[in-house]
Amino acid sequence: MERKTFLFQKRILLQFSLNMEIISQVKSMQGAEFRSQVKNGNKVKRNVWLVDCLERNIKQLEELKFNISDKVRTNSETKQLQIKPISNVEGLNATLYSYQAQALGFIKATNGKSLLAMSPGTGKTLTSLAYTKLVQKQAPKTLIVVLSSVKIMWEKETKKWIGEDSQVLYSKKPYDISENIVIINFDIVDAWKKELKAYKFDNVIIDEIHCLANPKSKRTKAIKTICKDAKNVLGLTGTPIKSRPSQLFSPLQVINGDIFQNQRSYERRYCKGYQSKFGWNATGSSNSKELHDILKETVMYRIRKQDVFDDVPKVTQTRIPVDINRKEYDRIKHDFENWLKENNKATVASILTQISPLRQAAVMGKLKATEEWIEEFLKSGEKLVVFCVHKKIVAELMKKFCKIATKIDGSLSSQAKEDSKEKFIKDDNCSLMIGNIQSLSTGVDGMQHVCNNMLFVENTYLPSDKEQATCRLDRI
Repeated sequence: MERKTFLFQKRILLQFSLNMEIISQVKSMQGAEFRSQVKNGNKVKRNVWLVDCLERNIKQLEELKFNISDKVRTNSETKQLQIKPISNVEGLNATLYSYQAQALGFIKATNGKSLLAMSPGTGKTLTSLAYTKLVQKQAPKTLIVVLSSVKIMWEKETKKWIGEDSQVLYSKKPYDISENIVIINFDIVDAWKKELKAYKFDNVIIDEIHCLANPKSKRTKAIKTICKDAKNVLGLTGTPIKSRPSQLFSPLQVINGDIFQNQRSYERRYCKGYQSKFGWNATGSSNSKELHDILKETVMYRIRKQDVFDDVPKVTQTRIPVDINRKEYDRIKHDFENWLKENNKATVASILTQISPLRQAAVMGKLKATEEWIEEFLKSGEKLVVFCVHKKIVAELMKKFCKIATKIDGSLSSQAKEDSKEKFIKDDNCSLMIGNIQSLSTGVDGMQHVCNNMLFVENTYLPSDKEQATCRLDRI
């Protein structure tokens, strides 16, 4: 039978006879969705599929000898984004860099639905607030969703850059909303979803939007519901994909659900998705360039520091070899190696759990050498930021340097975190900032004005965590 296409609810409906090779090709297209089979007795007469009405899908269909209808071809024309930089925003207390002005133009071209994938330190906060100021007369109500540790920072930045007061929500028990700009953290947004939806926000800014990677989480469902009625939705992140492309689908759905409408077809095309004997597996990566191109054409404004900071000195890294106390380390290593031999089919998760004591033993073994290196460095008279992973290491270093150090870790409240940062910046006698990577690498701005040096005592498993941490000092 002839391979036909029809326009159906703004998508392409395909009809073709049973052919496993064609089905395999159709499955890889964006938005691929099986609808039905028409049978004549036991014989399949016709397959019916849907795919998104996109030019790249049509090109693939033409290669497969499908007859493309005029309606399909007309509706598939992709309009090129018309981006005009916006450098002047009335009421903004800042001068925008050219790439930030370009970002504002991009947001406007996407009708306020954008993913600002800007490297840490390039001014995502200012850029997003500048857009809310730009549209303030037509869209005055703004909701800002952030990590708990940076709520106070966002409150200060909002006042600083756009001169507006904001209301910070703290309790899980809802109360009256009294300001046009509201700041809330991910952890309590589900408890407030009814009130926030009723307030009908015009704009929603979601900082660190990669935190919505799990589509089944309460926070993701709540924020997605709130964003449905918003005119403008801005997702902010320095690392849009933390480890695999599947983590990007849910944030994109929150910003603009029209880009990728079907999760399974997205994962099949870009995550090497397949049905294993244990269930659906989408932990891989495939067609990465195509995905990147689609995002840049539709929703993502990507800026890396190396692209825009021509005059800023490059970060230099030096590895410092040290001797460690081998006795305890070798004992734990021996136990771990024996465990591996006995569990040669262990999962990655269980291996990481078993290796954790070995990592702690390694860092404890070099603690004395680390303390000696810090003491020697501080003789230079310069300040130093120290990144750790384990709380025990933070505690040991604070014990050693308590008179000249301050810390930021997960035990601190938002206000205590802000106070610690201010102490490091303003107190000349406070030479050392110590913290764990997760807490110290987000929402801490200003240290770059007083410090140019950092020490990583430990690293996490994700390179993006180190990049985020480095950007606490390597930023504008």
